[in-house]
Amino acid sequence: MTDPISDATSVENQHVRNRTVVLLPGFDPRGASHYHKMLSKQFSKYAERENVMVSFTARKRWKQSWHRWNISKENCHVTFLYAEWDDVVREYWQRGKLRLFLDSCKMYLTYLGSFRFVRGCSGLRYSQISFYYPLVSFLLLYAALMSGMGWIAHYVGSLFQFSSLKMSLCVAIGIICGMILSHKISPRLNGGWLLRIFCFTKKLSFGGVPELDARFPKLAQDLADHLRDEPPDELLIVGHSVGAVMAIRLLHEFFEKNHYNGPVNYMSMGQCIQLVTFLEKEDGDFNRALLKVVVNPQLNWVDFTMTSDGACIALQDPVHSSFKSPPDYPHYDLPKFLGARFTEGYSSKRFKELKRDPFEYHFQYYMTHDKKAEFEFATIVLSDKPMPARFANRKNEAHNRSL
Repeated sequence: MTDPISDATSVENQHVRNRTVVLLPGFDPRGASHYHKMLSKQFSKYAERENVMVSFTARKRWKQSWHRWNISKENCHVTFLYAEWDDVVREYWQRGKLRLFLDSCKMYLTYLGSFRFVRGCSGLRYSQISFYYPLVSFLLLYAALMSGMGWIAHYVGSLFQFSSLKMSLCVAIGIICGMILSHKISPRLNGGWLLRIFCFTKKLSFGGVPELDARFPKLAQDLADHLRDEPPDELLIVGHSVGAVMAIRLLHEFFEKNHYNGPVNYMSMGQCIQLVTFLEKEDGDFNRALLKVVVNPQLNWVDFTMTSDGACIALQDPVHSSFKSPPDYPHYDLPKFLGARFTEGYSSKRFKELKRDPFEYHFQYYMTHDKKAEFEFATIVLSDKPMPARFANRKNEAHNRSL
């Protein structure tokens, strides 16, 4: 195990002038254009708040599955690489409500039929609420409104003593009205977005996604080529939401090929890795990859979540919660699991407003705050310190790990 004192000293003395950031976004059908536009706006807000000059270049296609742009501030230059997998997301993004309904029913049967998943989630109060929320806001909403409107139609038909044919027609119309009403209400509850995530992570756990299996070795090789041609002071991998799962897969390929000898800093945000690790067998492909990644001494992993973010599994070490005999980590106090502390950057009133939309709140990890805060995406990306050094003094907050 690495000595914590010498480790902290060496990290604090590092100075970053040239950084490569690799972003793996979550299960989001919006592609590189959306993220480039969103981040451009957030970095402009950061520049205005801090009264500094920040340049943000246009987005360009870089190799087959990458997009690239540059961000610069004073003495810090950032090469920003967007790893493309949104095309796969669009392919697996169920658009038809009936198909989503049927797939969701199968998904819940699979998850709730898994002893490992049920046992693993038993202590995750906030995550359980999020997991069952779509069941109520989507599946049960449709079932309740369709059956309720059908029953009302049957009652009305009985009052008017309809014939069997008219009664059947009346009930059918009631059920259709219930379905239409559900169609109008369900999008406002955002349950469909979570259902699509759960259905996709189920696919990852059972048989995988062939398109991604073929893509990640090439992504790892492309990244290695870039680092060889343009060696940075810091390599920072960022995985958001389900993108944290994708980042583990990229890191596994990257380390397996022994592509890079320097430290690899990994920042996960709003991650939900246990949606895969709990469902998959301990010796499954992803779980084996995760174990190999976390014991690699090159890795410096710092995770940020919020208990108020219902779309993540907050302040939990996924390795300790997913395996009966977790390995010894090579670094002291790493991986480190921390609260993002969004409240530092906003007034109480503004923070309450942000929480009203769970979908947008899950993207708060990217946003520039109204006030300077310790965790802030733009600040970390443009910092002259390596990412782990910024949080070296923060105590690990993982609920399932004792240090």
